[in-house]
Amino acid sequence: TTVNAIVEHPCGAIVEYPETGSVMGQAVAHIFPISVNCNTHEFDNPKASFQYSLGDGHGGRKNVLCHLLRDSKGLKACSANTDAFNTTHSYTHRAHISQLITPTRAFSPADDTAEREVFTKTFAFFCALQAHGCTFRTSTDDYEHDSVTPAVSSRSPTSCSGNLIMRTDKYNQRLIQCEHRSPADRAHLILWNLQEFNVNYLQALLAHDIAAIATHEEHAECHGYGPLVPCDFVASPVEHKQTCAGVLERGYLLKWEHDCQSKFDIFVPVDRVDVPRIVIMCRNPHSHPPPAPVKTPPPLVDLFRLLLLDMDWELADATPRRILCDSGFMRGLRTALGWTSDRSPSLADLHPSLANLDHVHRLMYKFRRDKYPMGTGFQGAKLLVEKEKELPRHAHYVRCAETHARRVSIDTSFKRLHGWQEFEIEAWD
Repeated sequence: TTVNAIVEHPCGAIVEYPETGSVMGQAVAHIFPISVNCNTHEFDNPKASFQYSLGDGHGGRKNVLCHLLRDSKGLKACSANTDAFNTTHSYTHRAHISQLITPTRAFSPADDTAEREVFTKTFAFFCALQAHGCTFRTSTDDYEHDSVTPAVSSRSPTSCSGNLIMRTDKYNQRLIQCEHRSPADRAHLILWNLQEFNVNYLQALLAHDIAAIATHEEHAECHGYGPLVPCDFVASPVEHKQTCAGVLERGYLLKWEHDCQSKFDIFVPVDRVDVPRIVIMCRNPHSHPPPAPVKTPPPLVDLFRLLLLDMDWELADATPRRILCDSGFMRGLRTALGWTSDRSPSLADLHPSLANLDHVHRLMYKFRRDKYPMGTGFQGAKLLVEKEKELPRHAHYVRCAETHARRVSIDTSFKRLHGWQEFEIEAWD
């Protein structure tokens, strides 16, 4: 096997986007030192930190130690993405990763302009009007019209089906109202105070004036925003996302079926104690954009676990938000990150995937179950009694956990003396 470049990584290196050959046929070999448990022969495989979804095809031959061959499995791309299917890459740098985390439409403060903000707000407002329309409820469909039903609508079958139109009041101020609103029927929708929107663009959208709409949106496209700018949001198949994170309107994610030619050849030695190294050869460029860093590398998961276990009993009722207020946890996080800034670090500073609170909650639930396998209720108390029986008697904290009643009530507001912390427990047979 021949390679075009060799990269030797230091011990403990976390590589999420291994560089591949920039053209077809080129290969880059990545050498990772590993630490092997002499008793269990277990080790941390560096491929577990890869953000790429490895495909189902694989193979191996024992006469070359261990040869695993896997393909990239692909991505899910936004339905408004017209150019991403022709994208290739062989190397991803840190600045590009930050763009993968933040949707492209969520522009940076340096690109912020008043014109852009007004345009975005106007289009988002129109999308909301299209989805909800006039919320006046009627039991019968008294009105007939030729309006086009929105593709995404939350209107009730009994809601008014009238069109929304823009008019001018006697003070020459623009307003939006339902076409069925009249002096005799004032229950239909009317919206005032449109000063924060581009009323000319909004009027063109409501009136379906294609020429005027094109003028506004083409001007926005020239400045890098608006609905005509293609959405380059992609997601890994491991993410259960159905829509993109667009600011103006969310597009639907389509499964991207493609045959990525990038190959990962993973060589694992049989005697990993004498030869504690793994070689991963990455051949050919990827035929898709790099996926966002949604998987937390195992070494960082272990670090997060240690930080949580240092909380001791406070882990029992810890939450993703509550741990950021715990001084002990934050002290450990600062130490682990080598943090010197005045502002407090967040979990996303440890790894971008930890910005997903659902993901953090799942990890915390797993760690909590490892520490309290029977939970933190009565069954957990019984298990604690059994464990403390192994300690000297003077070291026992929980000495008994028994039930003698069918119905137990606790009154936490019971106080015999002001300032005395106590509560009352009653048991009934």
